[in-house]
Parts: sequence; C-alpha cells; structure tokens
Amino acid sequence: MAVVQSTSPFVAPNSFWCVDTTLKSAGFQTLPYHNYVPSFGEWGYIMATAAGRPWPQQFQPPVATRYFTHQVFQQMRLFPPDMLASQPLDINRLNNQALVQYFEKEWSRYTD
Repeated sequence: MAVVQSTSPFVAPNSFWCVDTTLKSAGFQTLPYHNYVPSFGEWGYIMATAAGRPWPQQFQPPVATRYFTHQVFQQMRLFPPDMLASQPLDINRLNNQALVQYFEKEWSRYTD
C-alpha cells in the first residue's frame, strides 16, 4: 500500500484526478481523499494498493489519535462538485506529460 501526495483537488482538480486515473491504469486500486493543511490549503492524496486486495472495512489508526477518527476519514473521502475533474482525463505517460500540462494550466491562474 502506498499514499501519493497529489496536489490540491480544489485548485487543480484535473491534475489530482489525472494521478488517480494513471494509478488505476497501472493496475492499482485507489482511494482518493483530501484534507485542509493550514500552510497549503485543501490538499489531496491517493492511497493505492494492488488491484483485488480488499480495503479494511474500518480504518483504525495504529496509535491513539485525538482528532483523526473513522468518521473523519469518511468525510475526507467525499468530494464536492468543484473538486471533480471537468473533463475526461488522459493517462499520464512519459511521451505525453498529461499531468504536467494539467498542472501548469490549473496553477498558472495563481502564479501569473
């Protein structure tokens, strides 16, 4: 199992979901989620595991946590419409750099 930090699904939803699409195309089962990080804003992650491997029915942190609970994790997996992809997405490949193109287009609104 791996977790991939995958940019902001709020600022760059196509970039975020391109990572998900690409992982799925490589045979992984994915579990996208997001949370608010004070120094970055709304930030996204994708948990991936080999296809066919079942997800735990209820995530239980390995140590006692004060704020992170199963219910909180369920909420982190909900995405409002403005955090969804606005188009069908290409799989990121070395010869098309789809993720770079999505990323540059979406983040350029904040860097120009």
